Amino acid sequence: MLKNYILVAIRQFTRHKVFSALNIFCLAIGISFCLLVGEYVLRQYAVNQDLRNIGNQYLLKSDWKIKNTGPEITTVGPVVKALKKDYPDLVANYFRFNPVTNVVSAGDRHFKEDVAISDTTLISMYGYPLLYGDPRHAFANSSSAVISEELALKLYGDRNAIGKLVTLTLTTGGTQDFTAAVTQAVRAQWTDGSTNDVTIQNTGTTAINGWTVTFDAPFEITTVWNAQLVSHVGTKYTFSNIPGFWNARIAGGTSIDFGFNTRLDVGQATGISNVTLNGKAV
Repeated sequence: MLKNYILVAIRQFTRHKVFSALNIFCLAIGISFCLLVGEYVLRQYAVNQDLRNIGNQYLLKSDWKIKNTGPEITTVGPVVKALKKDYPDLVANYFRFNPVTNVVSAGDRHFKEDVAISDTTLISMYGYPLLYGDPRHAFANSSSAVISEELALKLYGDRNAIGKLVTLTLTTGGTQDFTAAVTQAVRAQWTDGSTNDVTIQNTGTTAINGWTVTFDAPFEITTVWNAQLVSHVGTKYTFSNIPGFWNARIAGGTSIDFGFNTRLDVGQATGISNVTLNGKAV
């Protein structure tokens, strides 16, 4: 039976060569297209499927009342920390990051790379595999970094970067000469909180292109506007401009400001101290 089917098919191909070739060609295109669509669907479905607890991961966004107050796809850093603190049974963990472009160096090797200043929950929360090191303690301290295999080879010529020194230099600061002042003003205060404005005054003639402000504060900062929280370790807070935002550049003789709200204990001081601007005490 099968032999007869094959013979009939061969006769049809030989008698109607053009028609048969056209049908086979169209059939091959249809099958190839179906395979491509299937591969695309499988790849799209597989995106982030290897992340830990992917079904319970959520991206927190803010609906800014004032346009351009902050990026559309993010929210202020202290919000998620407050959610974890206030709803421990609902929020198991959180991860915050600030993508920046840095010069990454090891010895005399220097590369401009896209990196992220982030919480140390990166590995434990998402379950990324490590080639080297303990995934339970990927970050030894707040000065530790996790780098890719590709970057390790570029910096050290070796995949194992455990215990090796890597230097990050912000591309917007470091060598910039300027004279400036940073002042804080308490706009409003109530029993357990306050609203504060921080003004950066460029008292020189050289524009400040990009800024990072660090200070010590005895209180807890809960929300911030016109800036982004880079890090919070103990009493030390670090804020920087939002990339592309209106106050990222401070022309000579002008000033910009950002603000924050605080949570205060009874009788707690409201002032900040040990203020630096782009690494320079002011």
